[in-house]
Amino acid sequence: MRASAVPSTVSSDKHCVLHKHLPYPSIHRPKKVSSNKILDFFANCPDNAFQKVRPGTDPFTVGQRFGAIARNGLKLLGVGFFASLLGGSA
Repeated sequence: MRASAVPSTVSSDKHCVLHKHLPYPSIHRPKKVSSNKILDFFANCPDNAFQKVRPGTDPFTVGQRFGAIARNGLKLLGVGFFASLLGGSA
């Protein structure tokens, strides 16, 4: 094995590992609208901050992008909280 082949393999492995854990851009599909303004705001937020819109639709605002981060952060907070309750009781 040549010595120059080893660093390229190592760097490509790091590249693959990095891409496995980052969210990828996906296409946003509009959701149903409710009468609650807060639920309506979060329903119109993208699923992740990097999500794209379909051609011909309005782009996401900065507020909607931050709303996606807040919504997903609250989900993660809830899962972590209940997991800690379950782990603490065992």
